[in-house]
Amino acid sequence: MATRHIALIATALLVTPPAAAQSFMAPAQAAQALADGQPWSVTTSEGRKGRMTLNRDGSGTFEGPITISIKWQIKADDLCIDLKMAGNKCMRFRPTSSGYEGYRGAALDLTFARAQR
Repeated sequence: MATRHIALIATALLVTPPAAAQSFMAPAQAAQALADGQPWSVTTSEGRKGRMTLNRDGSGTFEGPITISIKWQIKADDLCIDLKMAGNKCMRFRPTSSGYEGYRGAALDLTFARAQR
């Protein structure tokens, strides 16, 4: 009997996706939330900080060591942000209590929180 319960639990663990994977927003929903023309404080997984503003028309700006114009678009399940020199970041998002987290695969890449003026 105990062996049967262990087998059932093991099967459930193998077929149930992690909670984080279940909570990603649809890319259009993420775009609607993030591309509102207002600045976001962004933090990379390495702790670097900057400000990013995404506009509804697919344009935006990134302010960090330098200020650059950026572009964003939806590609399949991702919202992709072209940061020019830093490359194209395609991420899936989930909401947090203070903003949004952007994941590349299973790894947290950028955290968005509303910028203080």
